[in-house]
Amino acid sequence: MIRAQIQFDAEEFERVRLEASRQNCSISAFVRRGVTWALSETEAVDRREQARKLVGRYRSGVTDLARSHDAYLDHGW
Repeated sequence: MIRAQIQFDAEEFERVRLEASRQNCSISAFVRRGVTWALSETEAVDRREQARKLVGRYRSGVTDLARSHDAYLDHGW
């Protein structure tokens, strides 16, 4: 593991210390969990943003797909 130094103000540190104690883990483990969660959330947001960029980008040319989707699905399968 790589050692890093972070700084908290007094109120933040007390909240972190209490929550780590409540979860029965060290402050370091609590902070690592938070970082892991934050990074996974960032990656999820990035994936959602990439998906949003695709919406409306491609056209099928079918004008009644919303009404007749079952017929198109039957035809495709």
